[in-house]
Amino acid sequence: MYLPFQRSVAFSLTLLALPVLASQTPREVREPEAATGHQYKQQVTGKQFMIAAANPYAAQAGQTILAQGGSAVDAAIATQLVLTLVEPQSSGIGGGTFMLYYNKQHNKLTSFDGRETAPSHADETLFLDENGNAAPWIEAVVGGRSVGVPGILHAFATAHK
Repeated sequence: MYLPFQRSVAFSLTLLALPVLASQTPREVREPEAATGHQYKQQVTGKQFMIAAANPYAAQAGQTILAQGGSAVDAAIATQLVLTLVEPQSSGIGGGTFMLYYNKQHNKLTSFDGRETAPSHADETLFLDENGNAAPWIEAVVGGRSVGVPGILHAFATAHK
């Protein structure tokens, strides 16, 4: 006689507990690319030049430029252009950069700021709705409003001069 009532109570308690249990699960971590798990521990010393990149094809492009007598800036540009092809989600000409260049002959370190900037017509109303209120987060972040103007190509052109 009490069995259906007990089942109803148990079912109701289970339904009430589900949101609590669901909130205890760890949040998904979304990264632009999965780690491979490979760790390369190689200590090297360069006698003439050295280049490092996140992708071996990009490093090879930079190495080829240096081996043919190109400058460090030439090699950096070649390396970055290959990275644009092989990992566009993480690196490329659609973004920004900071560059440091050391001129050994003049013992001078120069920095180049090639970070993304706001579009030229951006003003204080960019993230407001038609009533002058702050736009909802999803409207402000998703889409063209939150995209900066890439600065990497300008930095490369400046460094190359």
